[in-house]
This record gives sequence, structure tokens and C-alpha cells, in this order.
Amino acid sequence: MSKRPTSSTPPEDAIPEIAPELSRPVDVTRLSASGTMVNLAPSADELTAIAKRLDLVSVDQLSGKIRVRPTMGREITAEGMVSAQVQQTCVVTGDALPTTLEFSLLRRYSEDADALAGLDVDEDEVVDPDHDDPDPIENGTIDVGEAAVEDLALQLPTYPRKPDAAFDEVVSSPPGTVDEPENPFAKLEKLKKSLKSDD
Repeated sequence: MSKRPTSSTPPEDAIPEIAPELSRPVDVTRLSASGTMVNLAPSADELTAIAKRLDLVSVDQLSGKIRVRPTMGREITAEGMVSAQVQQTCVVTGDALPTTLEFSLLRRYSEDADALAGLDVDEDEVVDPDHDDPDPIENGTIDVGEAAVEDLALQLPTYPRKPDAAFDEVVSSPPGTVDEPENPFAKLEKLKKSLKSDD
């Protein structure tokens, strides 16, 4: 009688599963009617991982308490306030720029939700910006931490700039200065003149 293999090798073309930088899973199959409260409270390592994912200089602080509760229509709602202090890079000077954010998180989850919903929308189709499809419940679990990181990414200023920084401060050197590559024939002419002066 042959033994059943204890492990299997994933196919070569399989997409590796990436662990969330801030994972706060909630088993929604065990939720009471009043729900449960999730405290984000990331560790230093998690803050570093979030900063790397969002291309930030650093995430100095991230906090929030999210209530997860069942709602009508066989859905789960996650709702709460999130605050963050991050360091972005100024697009003008390249210096670190502190940014403070506070935003509300509101997510709906459903077992009937389509994980690919919204990806096949026709270009000519009118999309209602106020209509938000629920996220899928996977294996009876939702991840409030991942939702918080996703919403943080959406709240970040796209072009962070220091208040006193102006684009005209970054001035390219005028033609003929050291920033402009020297013509190789001009370099040869200088060399010839230098050799003549040595004679």
C-alpha cells in the first residue's frame, strides 16, 4: 500500500503568496451580533515593512481601532478611524517630508463578492463613484490590517512637497558649464594647444 505524500511541489508558474505587511485577520464565522474590536497597533518591524511597500522614508506611527460586525444582507462591516505619521520624499528637494494623516476606514465584506469585480469594466461604461462593491470573505476570514494599509496608500499625497519648496529652485546648469558633456573634438583641440604651449 503506497503512502500518501505529505507535501507537494507547487507548479513552476504558480504565483507565490505574499504575506501582508500588517495582518490582523478576523474569523467572521465566530462573530457575535455586537461584533469585535481590532486594534491595529503595528510593531516596529511591521512599520518598516509598510514603509517599504508604500515607498516611504518611514512610517513613524500607525494606529486605529476597527469594529468588525455583521450587517444585513449577509455582509460584514469593518469601520473605524486610522491615524498615521509618515515620512515621504519631497518631489522638489528630495528631503524627507513629515506627513500626518487621519482618515475613516469603511469596508464591506461578503461571501458572495467577486474578487475580480471592477477589473473588466468597459471603457465606455459609466461607473458610479459612490458605489463600492464588497470585498470577498476568503475561507471565513477578513484581514483588517491589510485593509488599513490599502486605505493608507490611497490617502498619501501623490506629489508631496515642502511648503517653502518651489520647482524653480531646481535649475539646470546653462550650456557650456560642467554639467554639459564636452564635445570630444573640443577636448582634442585643447590637447593640441596644450602640447604646442609645452614646446
